[in-house]
Amino acid sequence: MGKAWNSVEDGIIKKYYPKEGSRCSARIENRTRSAVKSRAILLGVSCSKAGKKWTPEEDNILRKFYSKELNKTAYRLPGRSEVSVSIRAKILGVRPIAASKTQWTPQEDQIMKKYYSMEGFSIVKRLKNRTKNAEVL
Repeated sequence: MGKAWNSVEDGIIKKYYPKEGSRCSARIENRTRSAVKSRAILLGVSCSKAGKKWTPEEDNILRKFYSKELNKTAYRLPGRSEVSVSIRAKILGVRPIAASKTQWTPQEDQIMKKYYSMEGFSIVKRLKNRTKNAEVL
């Protein structure tokens, strides 16, 4: 069993969970999103966006950022989960940028040849515009 919850943490959940959902875990030190969600359920606190219709503003944020940020776009949409963002993006027809459509630069090739055998997937830190799955950001 983990550490006990305190009144300050409960207060943060009661104040921010309705708008931010489990992302309010960033406001509480050493608590995961899952732990915050479980605690919110025990406190009877629900996320106000759950089951709510998407607004045109939220759709615009998805259209603007999803192709590069994927599910991380949820951080721009308080009260929306990564799963809901992914589903909404599919409904809107927003797709991630495909890595296969973008050529590797000579500089990226050199970095791969020089460091991949030593660093593996950690090499992504050297490739500023690529993810570990070689998707272009």
